[in-house]
Parts: sequence; structure tokens; C-alpha cells
Amino acid sequence: MSAANVARTGRLDARIVTFLGVMAAMFLSSLDQTIVGTAMPTIAQQLGGVNRYTWVTTAYLLTSTAVVPVVGKLSEQLGRKRFFLGAIVLFLAGSALSGAATSMETLIGFRAVQGIGAGMMAGTALAVIADLFSPAERGRYVGWFAAMFGIASIVGPLVGGALTDHAGWRWIFYVNLPIGAVVIAVLVRTFPAMRRTGARQAIDWRGALLISGGAGLLTFGASLQGTDGWAYPPVGGALAGGALLLVAGLLSERRVAEAVLPLELFRSSIFSLTMAITFLMGAVMFGTIVYIPLFLQSVVGVHATNSGLLLLPLMAGMVAGSMGGGQAISRTGRYRLQGVLGSGLIALGVFLATMFSDTSTQAGVTPAMVILGLGMGVTMPVFNVISQNAVHPRYVSSATSAVQFVRQMGATLGLAVMGSYFNARLSAHGPGVRLELAGAIHDVFVLSAALGVVLLALSFFIREIPLRTTSALEDLKSATPAAAVGS
Repeated sequence: MSAANVARTGRLDARIVTFLGVMAAMFLSSLDQTIVGTAMPTIAQQLGGVNRYTWVTTAYLLTSTAVVPVVGKLSEQLGRKRFFLGAIVLFLAGSALSGAATSMETLIGFRAVQGIGAGMMAGTALAVIADLFSPAERGRYVGWFAAMFGIASIVGPLVGGALTDHAGWRWIFYVNLPIGAVVIAVLVRTFPAMRRTGARQAIDWRGALLISGGAGLLTFGASLQGTDGWAYPPVGGALAGGALLLVAGLLSERRVAEAVLPLELFRSSIFSLTMAITFLMGAVMFGTIVYIPLFLQSVVGVHATNSGLLLLPLMAGMVAGSMGGGQAISRTGRYRLQGVLGSGLIALGVFLATMFSDTSTQAGVTPAMVILGLGMGVTMPVFNVISQNAVHPRYVSSATSAVQFVRQMGATLGLAVMGSYFNARLSAHGPGVRLELAGAIHDVFVLSAALGVVLLALSFFIREIPLRTTSALEDLKSATPAAAVGS
């Protein structure tokens, strides 16, 4: 074997090992979004503060969402390797502190720390894939990421319940430490660090703080709305404050050379359309996902010790769709058909959900769940690749963070709106017994289906351009002679 072939094989192995290490770290952070739920009754009993226990989950969601839109660019400027490793360390520190918490208040605070680390990882992970793989080959790896999230959503409650029952609730946090240590050891050796060298660009801390603050307030307001309703004054204040901070942040971005969220991204019609589609996808998918278990348990009468298991058909479809859709992009080099197909499957799955009634059975609900899951799986890798391929290579990091942020905000705000609509329709249908509950959930599915039609219509306007055949790291090296690999 020639020296060139040996070097190429070694490079490929390092890329794959790095990818697996990043995916393992993301699996841990994904688990921590769901693993806590089954342990919360035990935690609340031991630590007290039952009236604040929902904030153990909300604090994690709040901080992880707030940092996502800015960390892609920051990781590029500070060095992707040290940034991602630092994110893992922060996540593990939050895990250790959460496991040692002695009150509900300290647990909520430590979960917020853990969420910051998780958000830093989430906002950087797909940018790492862009560094390692070209858009033409990226689909299959993004597909594996999407599949991993589906698996984590099922495994999390099961692992949480098992650890709580057999080792104690503190181990749902401590279990991250040995696994995280192994991941760090692997990535220290294999992670190809990337950062521009030469003239050092000033970091846009003002834009980062304004945008992160706005994102955090929007998430906080939506979370408050879910528990206290729109009439609760802090809800409107948080949402208005969040919107103002985001606008101020975007205006600030027009005046800096290295913006964390460059407005130049939106000069690409493909990117702008992808953002709109991604926002709708978040609202449609997660709005529907929340109400399917409620329908199964409260209307169909399915009993499950773990409500996550009720979504197993949907998650199985998502895993299959993400892997198949990602492979299709990498094999064909085309993405428009997958975007339309995935959006169509989502719209069809939600339409079938509108046909659920008080006489539905679990078997009758399953096909809609599988179809919806397939659509989710197909679209997740597609629109990540589209957004990264549509912008100049120097904006890939920011584009990646922006798409993830928009999806999360679509889900968060969509859930708030659908929750309000559900409550209003429940009151309109009656006092909330079984038939009235079925009617209110049906109305939510009708709203989701209407958004699904808009989603499908927008997907037809996606313009296809050739996928680049070089990775972002290779583009950076060729574009800037001073660029170097190093932490």
C-alpha cells in the first residue's frame, strides 16, 4: 500500500473515530433531556420542593436552547476542538454537581449548568461533521445523528427508571462521568482542531449575549405559558423582552466583522426558505408528538409505565427514515426529492392523526405514527445538509447553529400555541371527560395538519444546487493560506 493510501486510510479512521466520539457525547446530552422524568417523583420526595420540580427539566431546556444560536461561530473562533472538549467538561461538571445536589434549588441550578454544556455541544456537533465531511457525503452521518436522537428519547426514560430503582436517582447524573471521561480521552487524540490563524478577529460578545439572552427569554416565556397560561403577566414580559433582545442582537450583527449570526446568511434564498421550513417542522412535529401519548392513554386507554414506549412506532420510523434519507443524499448527491418526500410524509402522518376518534385502537393509531416518524427522519438530515451547502463555507458554523436554534424555537413556541389551543378547545367541548378530550386533541391535530400543508407547499420551492465535494475544514484551508490545524 502506498504512503498516500496509508495516509488516506489513517485520516478516514480518525474522522470516523472523531464522529463516533462526538455522537457519544451528544447521546449523553440527549439522554439527559428525558432520563430525569421517571426519577422526578423520587427526587421530589427526597429533596422536597414538589412545586418546583418541573424546573429541573425546564432549566436544562432553557440554558441549552439559549446558547445554541451563537456557539457555532464561537467554536470556530476559539478553536473547535478545545470548545467541544470544554463543553463536555462543563456538561460533566453539571452532571456531578446535580448528582450531589442537596436541595431542589441547587439541583435546578446545577441542571442549568449542565444545560449550558449540552447546548454548547449541540450547537457545535453538526459543525464538526461539516469540518470532517463534505456535503456530498455528509448526509449519512447527519442521518446517524438524527437516528441517535430518536433512540435516546426511548432509552432515556428506561435507563432513568432502572437506575432510580436499582442504584438511586443520583446515578442518572453520575453515569455520565465514566462515559464522558472515555469520550474526552478519545477526542483528545483524534479530534482535528480547526481555527483561523493570522490576524485575530474580535469575538462578537455583544451579539452573542443579546441573541442568547433573547433566546433564553423566549424559551422561558413559552415554558411559563405552558404552566401558567397567557394571562400570567411574566409570560408576555418574557416573550416581548426576548423578541426585543433578538432584534437588538440582529441589528448589532450588521456592524461587526465576525458576527456570531451573520445577516449575510439570509441573502441565500435557499437558506432563508430552509429556516422557514425548519421552524414549521419543529412546530408540527413536536406539537403532534406531545398529544399522541395523551390520546393513547386518555382516550384509547393504553396503559404504560413509561409513556415514551407509546411513541416506539414513531421513533422506529424516525430512525429508519433518518438513516435511509441520509444514505440517499450521500449516494445520489441530490436533496430536493427527499425534502419534498419527507415533508409530504409529515403532512400525511398528521392528516391521518386527524382521523383518530374515541373508537380508535392502538393498532389503528400506529400507521400514522410510523408515517410521521419516517417523515421526521427523512427531513432532519436533509435540511441540515441543504442549509450548510447553500451558504459560503465561512458561514457554515453559523448556519448550522441557526438551523438548530430555529427548529428548537419552532418546537417551543409551537407547543405553547398548541397547548393554549388545546385548553381553549377542551373548554369548548365540555368539562374534559373522555369524549371531550378526544375532540380537543382532534382539533390540535387539525391545526398541525394545516401547518403540515404549508410545510409541504414550501418544500416544493426548494432549489437544488450541486453539493460541494470538500469539507468545511478543507474549504477553510484552501480559502485562507494562513489557516492551520491546531487548537
